[in-house]
Amino acid sequence: MTPTGPRLELSLPALPTSARRARVAVAAAVAELGIDQRVVDDIRLCVSEAVTNAVRHAYGSDAGTVEITVVDRDQGVVVVVRDFGSGVMGLPRNGAGGFGLAIIDALSDDCALSSVSGAGTEVSMAFGTTLAGRRRAVLSIRRRRQQARARGRPSGLGSKCLARVGSGWIGVDVSRLC
Repeated sequence: MTPTGPRLELSLPALPTSARRARVAVAAAVAELGIDQRVVDDIRLCVSEAVTNAVRHAYGSDAGTVEITVVDRDQGVVVVVRDFGSGVMGLPRNGAGGFGLAIIDALSDDCALSSVSGAGTEVSMAFGTTLAGRRRAVLSIRRRRQQARARGRPSGLGSKCLARVGSGWIGVDVSRLC
């Protein structure tokens, strides 16, 4: 995809109310591009999950900011949510945590997580303009979890996300990161 420039640049305090502000602003920005309403809804949910993760995990009890950028691309948009907090410190064990990154993985066409200890985390999510143009069918999280359990993988949804932790890139089972 060829970038055509930032459509939205937003900096919000790392507070619970920022998730709503971010999803409303991002949804308005991408809707102006003529993106299918179902895709706008997916983007809204993914932004809410990424901002909520930053608010809950990046700064502890310290103040901080969450930055959201929407970049218009030829066949869709890329949404980036970044914080400047503690970074991803490790993977939760035994299914601990929520479903935020698993939802992002399921609903985005492509995603990447980049994290440096003490320098923050960035979640990048790419979306096409229509559901019909997506590279894969989107299954519900519940159905994917049931399929994973049936295959003897109770903790995993699988992942197409890459994560940069420190200076290296690794494949990540996002269900363990949430």
